[in-house]
Amino acid sequence: KAKGLTQIESLSTGKVFRAEDGLFHQEFNYFNAHADFLFNWTNDAYGSEGYSRFYHVIPYAGVGILSVTNKQKGTFFSPNLGVIQTFRVSDNFNVNLDIKGNLAPDKFDGEKGGRNFEGVLSAVVGVSYSF
Repeated sequence: KAKGLTQIESLSTGKVFRAEDGLFHQEFNYFNAHADFLFNWTNDAYGSEGYSRFYHVIPYAGVGILSVTNKQKGTFFSPNLGVIQTFRVSDNFNVNLDIKGNLAPDKFDGEKGGRNFEGVLSAVVGVSYSF
């Protein structure tokens, strides 16, 4: 789910953000299917025997598609960049932080704003367990 602001009432949630500027809250559903090239920078810099290492930095780049499922339906090509950071809690348990940015065409949210692209930024916190 994406949340943002719009000047087009038909794409808004109906909730006013700032009336004097004609801004309304906006929400719409989308999904992102992508393929990425990951690079474990920590292993390259400090050696690959890092199973006991507390912290790893894994930058990545990729391409994919963004598909909007609401009224402004559309499917768009989307390049992305991101970084995954892993923190080892125990031998089998990690906490992960993934920060990613995507580019999408200006009409991704259903509103043309006069720019070539829009950005989508996301942060995901997760856990992983190794058996």
